Amino acid sequence: MYVVYWLRDLVPQHREIVELTEALRFTEEMRKKQRDGEPIRFVSFVGENPNSVGNPGVDETGPDYNWKKRRI
Repeated sequence: MYVVYWLRDLVPQHREIVELTEALRFTEEMRKKQRDGEPIRFVSFVGENPNSVGNPGVDETGPDYNWKKRRI
């Protein structure tokens, strides 16, 4: 599952697309319209695996995990 996002006249819009090739084609189509002068900005797309078995991210770490944020 993919979603293409863009702004047209600063109004957020989106389109859900199932296939990656179609999402890439549509994204490029929107970017071409942008290059041709239409009031389209911030064209991007994201993907999500609908068959994922868990939530994204880390919910547990092992005893050897000791990451620390270091500031300079």
